[in-house]
Amino acid sequence: RPSVLSVSPQNWLTEGDSVTLSCEVTDSSTDWTFSWYTVVPYRDGVTQINNPDYVMYVELLSDSSRGSGGSYTLSPSALHHTGVYVCRGERGEPVSHTLYSNPQPLWISGESPPVSLIISSSRTQHFTHDSLSLSCEDQSNSTGWT
Repeated sequence: RPSVLSVSPQNWLTEGDSVTLSCEVTDSSTDWTFSWYTVVPYRDGVTQINNPDYVMYVELLSDSSRGSGGSYTLSPSALHHTGVYVCRGERGEPVSHTLYSNPQPLWISGESPPVSLIISSSRTQHFTHDSLSLSCEDQSNSTGWT
């Protein structure tokens, strides 16, 4: 029985945005408790997931329990939340687990400064084969942008 992981509103965000990861089990029962993992490079002590198409290694999130009801919210999101997430459901005594969910990537990018497009030309009217010079200028005093 697999669990299905989805992201709302989308998986490409700007830092500070809010995002919710939702884990569902495809059968209709409601007594599942969920655990949340992030995909990590191999090292001793991490869990290996073997699927027909790939192998991946996951680590339980330190605050996984706050998503035990099936929703794990990052608010505000930060750059270090970028990664690939998976979830898994469990229930009952003795415990039965779902398969791990589909991996779900999350990309958090930095805030972008306002920019202006500068068009440099010796004329005000332009035709198809005219040459123009275009440049993009940062309107803030931030550095490091290319």
